Amino acid sequence: MDVNAIRTVARREPGYPPLLSELHDPPATLFVRGDADALPEAAVAVVGARSCSAYGAQVARTLARELASAGLVVVSGLARGVDGEAHRGALDGGGRTVAVLGCGIDRDYPRSHAELARRIIASGAVVSEYPPGVEPAPWRFPARKRKRVGAVRVWLNHAVRPCRLGREMPCPCGPGVVSEVRLGGLISLLRRVGEIDPGGVDSAPS
Repeated sequence: MDVNAIRTVARREPGYPPLLSELHDPPATLFVRGDADALPEAAVAVVGARSCSAYGAQVARTLARELASAGLVVVSGLARGVDGEAHRGALDGGGRTVAVLGCGIDRDYPRSHAELARRIIASGAVVSEYPPGVEPAPWRFPARKRKRVGAVRVWLNHAVRPCRLGREMPCPCGPGVVSEVRLGGLISLLRRVGEIDPGGVDSAPS
């Protein structure tokens, strides 16, 4: 697959994430590198701090691996820290992952994650509402969060915050140590979320 090939998916076209279209201000067009068919699939967002601890990185990677193994698409932001580990975990689990950028679709940001972006594109997708040539800027990153929320039914974050983006969703992962028992409960919660059935996960990962 050509990692630099870009396609567009307009709102109301097949392949546009249906949950994203429910937001009050959905992007008119998405720019995609990779497999656009990954966008409308059942997905879970795994996000967190850039400067996370080794423990936080381990939990993000383990959780994403289990979710991907269960057939869910893992959505994150390609950033350093928890986001990058979530993408790596999904790839470790042989699943698909989608990276949502806060810059132009032709910019692998941060540059240190260019190789990770290529791995994501091989089976999933990198997506942005910004056309080629748009540089990263701090004010664009809240819009990136809007797209991640709009693409998923469940939002897993190391620190729960209200998702004031036009619709409600479960945010089941709070601060603190995630024990095996707690992680198993999290998977059980995911089973009950509408239209998500991670049937391949029966217990917490060892």
